[in-house]
Amino acid sequence: MNKLQYVSKTFGGVAAIAVFLIASPVLAACPAPAAGDSAQMTAENHARLLCQQRELYEASRNIQLQLQIEETRRMLDNLILQRKLDMVTQPVVPIRIP
Repeated sequence: MNKLQYVSKTFGGVAAIAVFLIASPVLAACPAPAAGDSAQMTAENHARLLCQQRELYEASRNIQLQLQIEETRRMLDNLILQRKLDMVTQPVVPIRIP
C-alpha cells in the first residue's frame, strides 16, 4: 500500500467517524420524525429538519473552531521551538580584551 492509499484510507475512516459523532447528538436533540402526510405532520417534519440543520451547523462550527485552535497551538509551538533552535545555533563570538 503506497502512502497516498494509506492517507486516503485513513482520512476516509476518520471522516466516517466524524460524521457519526456529529450526527448522533443531532438526532438525539431534535424530535423524532412524524409519520403521515397531513399538513400538521409535514410541518412537524419541516421543524425537525430545521432543528437538525441548526444542530449540524453548530456541531460543525465547533469542530472547525477546535481545528483552528489546534492549528494555532501547533504554529505557536513551532515558533517557540524555532526560536530556541535559533538561540542554540547562533555562533559564539569570542571577546578580545586589549
